[in-house]
Amino acid sequence: MQEILDAVFEHGVFRPLSQPSVTEGQKVRLTVDSSVVAPPDELLAMAGQVLEGLNTEEIAEFEAIALARAGFFIDRAS
Repeated sequence: MQEILDAVFEHGVFRPLSQPSVTEGQKVRLTVDSSVVAPPDELLAMAGQVLEGLNTEEIAEFEAIALARAGFFIDRAS
């Protein structure tokens, strides 16, 4: 049986964030995927840090660049 659980690595031990469906002492194989996305509140906090320390003019420039996304992508029609 395969089960996917989110876990935290603390003090040398993986601690599951939800109750796994295994019995005490049962051997399991772990595959560690550190690319798990952070919870939405953490993502929002990180996104907010992007603009920290910028003045109003710099924020406006950042927003203008972000809104001009068309320049970020290759024209696949050509």
